[in-house]
Amino acid sequence: MKLKYNILWIENEHEWLDPALEFVSDLIEEHGFEPVPTVRSKEEEVLGLLAEEKPFKDFDLILVDLQLDKGDRGSNIIKNIRDHKIFTDVIFYSQDTEGIRQIVKDQWLDGVYCSSRNRADFEDKFERVFLTTIKKIQHISSMRGLVLSETSQLDVLLVDIIGLFFKNRETEEITSLKKYIVKDLILSSAKDNLKRAENITNNIASEDLLNHKLFDSYKKMRAVGKIIEKLKNENLVSKDLFLREYTEEVIEMRNDLAHVKEENEGGRSILKCIKGTREFNDEECVIMRKNLKKHYQQLNSILSTL
Repeated sequence: MKLKYNILWIENEHEWLDPALEFVSDLIEEHGFEPVPTVRSKEEEVLGLLAEEKPFKDFDLILVDLQLDKGDRGSNIIKNIRDHKIFTDVIFYSQDTEGIRQIVKDQWLDGVYCSSRNRADFEDKFERVFLTTIKKIQHISSMRGLVLSETSQLDVLLVDIIGLFFKNRETEEITSLKKYIVKDLILSSAKDNLKRAENITNNIASEDLLNHKLFDSYKKMRAVGKIIEKLKNENLVSKDLFLREYTEEVIEMRNDLAHVKEENEGGRSILKCIKGTREFNDEECVIMRKNLKKHYQQLNSILSTL
């Protein structure tokens, strides 16, 4: 699980599904994830997924209407899940809650939750199960891995934006941005690499510049800030806001998680950072995920503008 929370939802009554899906999506987004629902309405479609080499491996949670198409369709799905040794958490729901529990008991299924089709009951059960499934990634070790992975992908987006600017803009603008990168970003901060930096000129090939070791994440961010300034598009995040928030919420956060010592004080995870002590808790995890999602959206908006 990364920033996307993948759900397989087996349900064929859209009048019931649509408001339930809205609740589920809102709850997932509230905790900093992007909901990615996959809805299937027929047993045959589920069998198609089960035929894959590693069935259901990409789903974080499975929701199943036990009375799909009435009859014993839901029971067949339960049997297939058992036969394929699916270990993803599953919520089965039906008008007949006791009937669900009996079938689950008869099939000897683990990791299965049961709910009635009553709206309040279903929402309560989903929330409790969802929070259980994300507990394992709320630990600092998991969040550190998520942050380092996702911020690396943000780095890729920064490079894509700058590369597309080099490709689509006028020569004068390209030369101006290259000059800014070389003189104001690389040369100004490359005291230890001054000799190498001075060999870089405005005539350097765009691809070579983007891949240069001295052109690090901070400089890429500043270059994208300059692109925002040049685009003059009111629909995009402002340059100053982008630079401030990206520095605090991506670069500094990544540095904190990559170079800190974790300690436990009174059952709490405490990060010993260069700037001081920082408590790491569930609320912090949610904020971090939401910030990462925000920066993905902003960078993709810039990319689309170019």
